Amino acid sequence: MQDLVRQAGDGTTLQMMGSRVTIRVRAEDTGGAFSVVEIAVPPGFQAPPVLHRHREVDWYGFVEEGEVAMELDGSEQRIRTGGIVVVPRGVAFRWWNPSSERGLRWHCTYTPGGFEHFFEDMLKRLAQFGGSVTPAAIASVAQSLWAEHGVETIERL
Repeated sequence: MQDLVRQAGDGTTLQMMGSRVTIRVRAEDTGGAFSVVEIAVPPGFQAPPVLHRHREVDWYGFVEEGEVAMELDGSEQRIRTGGIVVVPRGVAFRWWNPSSERGLRWHCTYTPGGFEHFFEDMLKRLAQFGGSVTPAAIASVAQSLWAEHGVETIERL
């Protein structure tokens, strides 16, 4: 692994489903040790809408702006600006932006790295639907990709 500096705005930015996902650090940049993704979502955004767990990835979320609500193993938590959440592999969770007025921006670190490819794969697969992406199409694509990226669904999409 080599030294790496990323300034604000650096990285690969993907626009999808009303959100902005910026891949700030790729697994390839860290010898596979970790990756960092910045996620910005509008008020009321909910994704993923179902409980799920990562089988092979631990992840850490740091809230830059706003507030994130999470269900973690059956308990609802609120993480506000400056707060951090640690979700070890195997823990069932879902998250959403509880605010009806304020967006949410947070950084998610995945270890080992590689989960950033889920977001790129999702965008590619959704592009096949053109401008008519339905909730059913999103659910179908997400289920398939989660299986490919080591995510187990606890509930159905």
